Amino acid sequence: MGTTGDAIKAGGGVRLQWTITIEGYPNILTTGPTLPALDAWTGSNYTGALGGVALQFSDGQTIKPWSKELSTQAMRFAVQPDRDDTFGRAVFASAGGVTTKLTSTVSVTAASVLVQSTAAFPASGYICIGTETIAYASKTSTSFTGLTRGLFGPFDMPRLHTVPQFEDAADAQAIKILQELLPDRRVVGSPSLNLIWGLGSFHCLSQQEPE
Repeated sequence: MGTTGDAIKAGGGVRLQWTITIEGYPNILTTGPTLPALDAWTGSNYTGALGGVALQFSDGQTIKPWSKELSTQAMRFAVQPDRDDTFGRAVFASAGGVTTKLTSTVSVTAASVLVQSTAAFPASGYICIGTETIAYASKTSTSFTGLTRGLFGPFDMPRLHTVPQFEDAADAQAIKILQELLPDRRVVGSPSLNLIWGLGSFHCLSQQEPE
């Protein structure tokens, strides 16, 4: 039984690739090839990805004595436009499509969305309310029905479980045990040894996530 390190060496090494997901936006953004990004998000609602992402970020945090200010990590990103400017058109709503107005509050368990008119909308498709993207299977003249709520949420990966790997003989056994305990999920290993020397493991790396 080999280790994750053996697999990496046999495959020619490892390449770090960042992905960015935005709640309600259907495409994954990535700094590398799109196919590995989509593969990493298998089990989610995402079916498309855009490359050409450039990142600029600062790592670390500082505390100023006698001050309530806390300097935390920050990240900026830019997306190189593709031929159709897919991301730019979505961000600036130049391809925003048709709109209507709600006539009733939409609760988190609502089975339909009541609006003034659905005449300009297709028989089935997607609607957006705030940052939530909702699929609807049918409509009446004043409502969308057959809803699938909360699509393209960056924290909704119901069938994927990631396990840090540290080039240890127990790495494969850890994946095997977790796969038996989580039969409805795909358990994958993530090479994490370099994180320990740089940013810390998953907990340290993610403790300053935005709400």
